[in-house]
Amino acid sequence: PDYHGHGKTALGHFGYFDRFDLLIDDLKACVDRVVSEEDKKPLFLLGHSAGGLLALMYLLRYPTPLQGLVLFAPYVNTSAHVPAMQRIVVRALSNIAPRTGVIPRVDSAILSHDPAVTTGYDADPLVHHGAVSARVAVELLDAGDYVRANAGRITLPTLVLHGKDDQLAQPEFGQTVYDRLGSTDKTIKLYEGYYHEILNEPGKQQVLTDTGKWLDVHL
Repeated sequence: PDYHGHGKTALGHFGYFDRFDLLIDDLKACVDRVVSEEDKKPLFLLGHSAGGLLALMYLLRYPTPLQGLVLFAPYVNTSAHVPAMQRIVVRALSNIAPRTGVIPRVDSAILSHDPAVTTGYDADPLVHHGAVSARVAVELLDAGDYVRANAGRITLPTLVLHGKDDQLAQPEFGQTVYDRLGSTDKTIKLYEGYYHEILNEPGKQQVLTDTGKWLDVHL
């Protein structure tokens, strides 16, 4: 599926959404459809980066048919990491000029050690290569604050995987989510030397193997 602001259905709103709630509802529609088509099969949700944040928000918003959750480098930032004056300015821009870019574009060099991955990222027309808008920045921070405050309500079996050298979603993000989850069945694995795209690193096979073993136990 293409979420709001993503993919070929983004139209004139590529890389932008007014409310994070729109993405949550997009995900719910996707999950509901899979449930209707794959009745009674065990269902797991995998969320990477901001998709990890989205997965957590979905679980806090709706009753879920999921059997488990896998998070790769979840981007669960907090407004506490942003200087007060910067927060004030960005929130003001979100209200009066929401599309104003406030965070520079992501440097592909910090995503993976594999040059083919970074080259492909830079050339992909369906990747948003512009700055992050004020509205999107505020929505992501507010969602991150909410997840951190309410993660204890999530009791689903959860696997958290994060690269120790991730410069986009700090390893602290994944560790905090793991620490605050209410689940008694939770696992975290941190990978030495890995960047943000742990499924696109030269050592990705270890990540896939670890994920597969966890899924096998929880089927």
